[in-house]
Amino acid sequence: MSRDENIELETLPGIFEREAVQLLGMVAGSGLDIVPADLLDGPHAADVIGYIGEIFVRAYCLSECAVIVCSDRDKAAIVKGYAMVFQRGDAPAFLHCARIMPQYLDDLSHDQLIDDVLECYPLLLTLCHPEDVPFFERHGFWYAGRTEIPPRHNFLLAQQLYGDTVMMARGDKTALDVPAFMLNDRNLRTIKTLALGV
Repeated sequence: MSRDENIELETLPGIFEREAVQLLGMVAGSGLDIVPADLLDGPHAADVIGYIGEIFVRAYCLSECAVIVCSDRDKAAIVKGYAMVFQRGDAPAFLHCARIMPQYLDDLSHDQLIDDVLECYPLLLTLCHPEDVPFFERHGFWYAGRTEIPPRHNFLLAQQLYGDTVMMARGDKTALDVPAFMLNDRNLRTIKTLALGV
């Protein structure tokens, strides 16, 4: 495996677009009636995906988002997997995702990808479903409890998306109340406006 900053910069637009589609797929499947059902296949889907991509780019430019890219040593331009980590100020780093491209599932394991992330961020928080707890425990994470989403209106989406997850932490025994990256109601209103072409 190799991680090369130049390769990372070349691949960021595709990674951010892929993550935007992943996140919007979760939003579309959340059951929230304020989100149009055709979010990803409607006539304005590209605008909505672009909006989420811009949020990722802004976070990256502000050094609040890091992307760890895994590729072959021989063919460095071929991205096999990547992880996105968010960190704001002195808050603990938060693992947003760790993904392996489907065509490379036989070449790269999630264990390898997480090990690469931990080389860069030994102190890390993440959310996962209860069935994934043993995987993270193998990598030195400890169970920090069920994800607690503040019951305020602007975290409505977070409650829907993360309400059945648990928090895993590696390092300091400090838990984070809310995921470091999430969309709020203001983002939802913008998504709805863009999706409806208003």
